[in-house]
Amino acid sequence: MKPPPALRAGLAAARRWSAVSWLMRAALLVTGAGALLVAPGRLSGPGLVALVGVLGLVAAAVRPDGPGPAVVLGAAALAWTVRYGTRPPPVAPTLLLAALLALHHQAAALAGALPPVATVQAAVLLRFGRHTLLVLALSAAVAVLALAAARPAGSVPLELAGLAAAVLLAGVPVLLARARPGGGRPRG
Repeated sequence: MKPPPALRAGLAAARRWSAVSWLMRAALLVTGAGALLVAPGRLSGPGLVALVGVLGLVAAAVRPDGPGPAVVLGAAALAWTVRYGTRPPPVAPTLLLAALLALHHQAAALAGALPPVATVQAAVLLRFGRHTLLVLALSAAVAVLALAAARPAGSVPLELAGLAAAVLLAGVPVLLARARPGGGRPRG
């Protein structure tokens, strides 16, 4: 039995991808799968939420500039929230999940920005790697400061409102930029 023509065409195109494209997609799969395994902890409840992220993971590997990486991030975050609710989660798995999601985001950014057949100079990869290390180092510094600070009793509704405000502040400019003709991407 022959595969459908669309699948054959897709596989033929994938054979022309560069090594960097394959590497970034592999990083997307590994970090996304890791986050979707760490976040729920078990299959019931939070695990079912994480299963939705698997669809996003497949989509991210095929088209990293699409909604797939965001679905993975959202599913992992939602599974984590369902798993722990208002209880404080343990530190080590929290840091592991944060690192996996940051690396997933970075891999999606590079894979989405590069055409799949592009050859990339080593200097570009080194610069991107330095940027990734800087993001992780600064995130670790913030985590250490947050863990060192005394944690006052918080209000769950107030924390959720603050999180929603942060998402809006970050998301509205992105949505506005994408609403411009050409999706906010420079022509050239």
